Amino acid sequence: SGGHPLHIPDLTYEQFKSFHDAYYHPANAWIFFYGNDKPKKRLKIMDKWLRDFGPEKVDSRVPLQPRWSEPRVQRKAFMAGEDAKAFLTVNWLWDETADPEEALAQEVLDHILMGTPASPLRKALIDSGLGEDVVGGGLEDDLRQAFFAAGLKGTEEDKADAIEKVIFDTLNQLAEEGIDPKTVEASLNTVEFRLREMNTGRFPRGLFLYIRTLPFWLYDHDPFAPIAFEKPLDAVKEKALKGDGYFEGLIRRHLLENPHRVRLTLYPDPQLKDAWEQQERERLEREKARLTERELQRIREEMEALHALQESPDDPDALAAIPRLKLKDLDKTVPTIPIDVGELADGRLLYHDVATNGILYLDAGLDLSVLPAELIPYAPLYARALVDMGNVDEDFVSLRQRIGAKTGGVTTEPLLVTALDGRPVTWLFVRGKAMMHQVGDLTAIVRDILTKTQFDDFDRFRQIVLEEKARQEASLVPMGHMVVHNRLRAHFSQAGWVGEQMAGVSYLFFLRDLAERLEKDWPQVLADLQRVNDLLVNRTRMVWNVTLDETNWQEARRAVSDLAAALPAGEAAAASLPAFSLPLREALLIPAQVNYVGKGGSLYDLGYTLDGSVFA
Repeated sequence: SGGHPLHIPDLTYEQFKSFHDAYYHPANAWIFFYGNDKPKKRLKIMDKWLRDFGPEKVDSRVPLQPRWSEPRVQRKAFMAGEDAKAFLTVNWLWDETADPEEALAQEVLDHILMGTPASPLRKALIDSGLGEDVVGGGLEDDLRQAFFAAGLKGTEEDKADAIEKVIFDTLNQLAEEGIDPKTVEASLNTVEFRLREMNTGRFPRGLFLYIRTLPFWLYDHDPFAPIAFEKPLDAVKEKALKGDGYFEGLIRRHLLENPHRVRLTLYPDPQLKDAWEQQERERLEREKARLTERELQRIREEMEALHALQESPDDPDALAAIPRLKLKDLDKTVPTIPIDVGELADGRLLYHDVATNGILYLDAGLDLSVLPAELIPYAPLYARALVDMGNVDEDFVSLRQRIGAKTGGVTTEPLLVTALDGRPVTWLFVRGKAMMHQVGDLTAIVRDILTKTQFDDFDRFRQIVLEEKARQEASLVPMGHMVVHNRLRAHFSQAGWVGEQMAGVSYLFFLRDLAERLEKDWPQVLADLQRVNDLLVNRTRMVWNVTLDETNWQEARRAVSDLAAALPAGEAAAASLPAFSLPLREALLIPAQVNYVGKGGSLYDLGYTLDGSVFA
C-alpha cells in the first residue's frame, strides 16, 4: 500500500484486503489483445484462467470533480535541507472530453506552450529569472479530467505573485496578439510525425497502444478513438491553418477564462521531518500505553508469524495458478538487424537496410574518449547547447521551430558501455529523423548545430546550467535507486566512471560549482566549451549510423555524405584518463523518508564468464 506516511498506519488489514478483493477482481479488468494469433484461441486461454471466478458488481467509476467558481491559493511544506528552495505552480482542471479531435487539439496546444525550451510559456518562465527550472509539465491527460500545470522550481516564496503574473501575461499576450505561425507549424508537424511513426523504441508496441486507449476506455468512451487519429488530425490541422485563432481560443477557454485553478506553493521546511517523526513516536507511545501485556505479546507473535510467512516458500499450487510463459512459447531464433560497415568522409558508416516507412534515421556519433577528465562533465551541457543555444544564423527559438517543422526531431544521447573485451565505449550521438522529402532539411540542421553553434550566449548557457542542476537535485529522491546504481557502476569500469561524471553525484557537484564559476570566470568556461566542441566535431573519429531501406538510401546518401564532408577533420588521440577510484563506503545525506542502499561487486573479478543466458 501507499499514501501519506502519517496516515498509512490508519489502514487496517481488513480495509486493505477488502479493497484488493473488490478492485483486483477480473470483473474489474480491462482485457486487451494485440497480435496476429487466432481470436478463438485467445478466448479459450482466457476461459481457462477466468472460469473459476464468479461475476461481481464493482463500482470503479471515477466521479467528475465539482467545478470551482473562484481560483484558490494553497501552500504546503515539504521536507528539505536548510538551503532548499521553493516550488510554485499554477494548475487548471479542464473539462472531460470524449471527442478525439478536442483531445488531439489539447495535445498540440500543450506542445505549443510547453513542449520545447523555445515554447512561449516555458521560455517566458525561464527567461524571467525567477527560478531555476520549469516545473508542472504542462498537460496531464491520462485522467478522466485533464489538468494543466506550469511554474518554476528553485524559487522563493515571495516570488509567487511575480511568477503567476509571468504566466498570465504570457497567456494573455498569446491570446490577444496570436501565436507565432512557425510555432504552430512546428508543433503540428511534431505531433503528426509522432503519431504516424509510432516508434515506441524498446517499449512493446502493443502495450503502448493499450495504454493509449485507457484515458477513453476507462471512462466508458470509445477505446479506439485515440488510435484512429487521421480524421481528428485533419480537422485540427484545417482549423489551425485557417489563421482565425483556433489555438488562441483554446487558451482563452481552458486557461484564461477557467476559474477552476489553484496556485500551489511548496515551501521547504527543515523541521518537518523531525516534526513527523515526533508525531509518530507520540502516537506509538499512546498506542503502547493503552495495550495490555497480553495484547503486546499478541502483536509480537503476529509480527513473528508475518516474518515467517514472508520468508517461507510459496505454495507450489498457488504458484502454478499464475499464468507464465514457458520456454516453448519463446521464439528460439534471435532477431538480427542487418548491418553493413563502411566509410563515410573519413569516418565509419554503419548502415542498416530496414523498412522504415520512408523515414531516415540518422545518428552522428562523437567520440567522447578524446576528452580529458576535466572536460567530461561538460559533455551533457555541450549536448544541450547544440540544440538549445542557436547558431550564427538563428537564435535557439528559430532553430527549435525549424527542427519541429522540418524534421521528426533532433536530439542528443550518450552511449556509455563496456565492450566484451573490457574496453570503454563512450559516445555522444546527435540523433535525427525525417521523411524522405525532409532529408535535406535534416542534414542542414545537423550541419548547422555541429559547425555553427554559438556558445558565447552567457544568459542562455547559465539557464541551461541552472536547469540541469535543478533537475539533478530534484531526481535524488524519486530516482535514488539510479543514483546508487550509477555510483556503484563507477567503481568497476571506465565507462561507468565516465557515466557518473556525466549523470551522477559527481555531475551534480560539478554543476553546483559551475553555477558559481560562471559568474566569476565565464571566459574560462567558454574556452572549455569551445575546446569540447573542437575535440568532438572531427569527422575522422566520428561514426555514422543510418537506418533506411536500400532504395531510399540511394537517394539520401548524397545529402548525408555532403554533411559528413562539411565537418572539420584533424588528428586526435584518445585522452589518457587517470586511474579512477571512489571510496569503498560512502553515503549521501538527503532530507527524505526513503533510504536507498546498494552494494556491488564485479562478477568478472570472481571468475565469471559471460553466458548468453543472461540475455534470456
